[in-house]
Amino acid sequence: VDTDAVRKLKEYRLPKKMNDTTIQKNAESKPMSMDEYWLIRYLLIVNPELGKQLLGYELKHGTAYIMHLTMSDTSVIAVDLLWRDAKWDSDAYCFDGGPAWYAGSIFLSSDTIL
Repeated sequence: VDTDAVRKLKEYRLPKKMNDTTIQKNAESKPMSMDEYWLIRYLLIVNPELGKQLLGYELKHGTAYIMHLTMSDTSVIAVDLLWRDAKWDSDAYCFDGGPAWYAGSIFLSSDTIL
C-alpha cells in the first residue's frame, strides 16, 4: 500500500448539538466520495491495525461518529457509526434531514483518501 496516497483522518468533536450544514462549516470540510467512505470503513472496522497505521485513527466504543458522503447522483447524506449490540452499526440520513447531532459526537473527514 502506498502510504503517501493515504491521508490521516481529521476529527471534529461537536461542542454542542449541531446540524450537518453547521458541522461542515465548523469542520471546514467537504463530503467524501463513496469510495473514500468504504475504504475508511474497511480500514476502521475490518482491519483496524492497518487503519491505525494508514489513517492514524482508531474507533472507540461508546463514541458516536458522523461522516458526510456524496452519492452518485451528487446528493449528500450523513452516516453515523456506533458500537451497538457488540458490533459496529450505522444508519444513513438525509443531509440536514434528521435531528441535530449530539454534543460530543465526532465528525470524521479527510481531504483526500484516493
